[in-house]
Amino acid sequence: MTNVDWKPDPALTARILEYIKYYNRVSTTYLEIEQTKALGANWVSSWFRYLFLFDKILALGGLAGIIVTDIKFLTQKINSGKAILAGIMIVWLICWFFVSPDPRFVYGVLLFGIFLLLYDLIFFVNRPGAISFALTALKLFVVVGLSYYLVSKPWRQKEYRNWLAPTALPQPPVKEVVIDEITFRIPEPINNNWNARCYGTDLPCLYIIDQRLKVRGKNIRSGFHLEK
Repeated sequence: MTNVDWKPDPALTARILEYIKYYNRVSTTYLEIEQTKALGANWVSSWFRYLFLFDKILALGGLAGIIVTDIKFLTQKINSGKAILAGIMIVWLICWFFVSPDPRFVYGVLLFGIFLLLYDLIFFVNRPGAISFALTALKLFVVVGLSYYLVSKPWRQKEYRNWLAPTALPQPPVKEVVIDEITFRIPEPINNNWNARCYGTDLPCLYIIDQRLKVRGKNIRSGFHLEK
């Protein structure tokens, strides 16, 4: 691998990746990272146990719809485009589950899976009139659901009422630290966030100061490096 002077310590990179991996398996609201790590292959049951009820319904319904649709595609003569779409969804969900299984990252796929499940269930009915009515009701349900979401979101949360211009970023109070005649800013946590975030903070903004961090030149345009 290329040895560049701006690369962080491998141990630090591994620790961050480990946190991302295990935090999304079970939130630290319920289990600490080390507890989740100690679960080993048994983490799946804990992952499902601590999901919100909405996420449980969405995950089960979405996965069922995708699996049923894929089985139907495998047992029937299907359009190649549909086969590709089904394959992409399966690969997508497999990657998501092992990399970062937080349902919010695949809401779109799971919702589409629920639509497929309802669509497949409709065609179990052998009455053409009932099928036509059910399909119309399903389409109407999707339109009404999306309309409700688009209206209720800004109605309940004023931060989404920015119709013409983006909402202003919050600016947290910062602690200023001068290193090599350059002022670094360390923000404080705000808005009930569990960690500090560089919302609208003047650059350079850091969360921690590493004493090995040095500027290449006399300003931030020159970039930074870590002293070994």
